[in-house]
Amino acid sequence: VANIIARVFAELSPALVKAVRPGGTLILGGIIDIKEDLVQEAFAGLGMLPVRRDTREDWRVLVYTKPAADPSG
Repeated sequence: VANIIARVFAELSPALVKAVRPGGTLILGGIIDIKEDLVQEAFAGLGMLPVRRDTREDWRVLVYTKPAADPSG
């Protein structure tokens, strides 16, 4: 779980994804509405699946999950 500004989420996205174990969840909070696209774009293509998005006034929380490891190899 992290609650920092969108630019930092974008910059740290590869490291954050690496830190999540297969089957794990990453919760990103403290994202102002006008920067939500920046965060979504940063995590696109990194193997995380978006599973939830919550809104409270101008703030967003994005929840991603890392697919479980493929048991076949």
